[in-house]
Amino acid sequence: MQRLASRPGNKAKIGIHAPPRPKEWWEKYAGEFDLVWDKQRELTHAKQLEMGLIPKGTKLTPRVKEIPAWDSQSAEARKVYSRLMENYAAYMAYTDAEVGRLIESLLGIQLGLESTLKRIDEIGGPKSEPHVPAG
Repeated sequence: MQRLASRPGNKAKIGIHAPPRPKEWWEKYAGEFDLVWDKQRELTHAKQLEMGLIPKGTKLTPRVKEIPAWDSQSAEARKVYSRLMENYAAYMAYTDAEVGRLIESLLGIQLGLESTLKRIDEIGGPKSEPHVPAG
């Protein structure tokens, strides 16, 4: 990714662990996760059922013992975890919008969306195995 980002003239925004995004994106999620993560799991599960993303009748799994109950966390820890969840939500929404913008642009100039996205994958898109350049 570093080579791609450092090429002259490359204006592509690349997702990274400490995500850069405009302030208005993370402001949209301020306070959104101040309820407890146990409650957020229930809300997310219900929304996924409603949207048909998981089969009807799918039961919410119990919280794993490695993740402590929200109410066992200090007030400071709850604040930090809430901000982390806000940041992640903003990052995902921003990334989704940027990928959508890329796809719309490719469709607009009729470059051949499928072959372009295949090429992006071939030059080192997300995958589990290391990328070995051809040649």
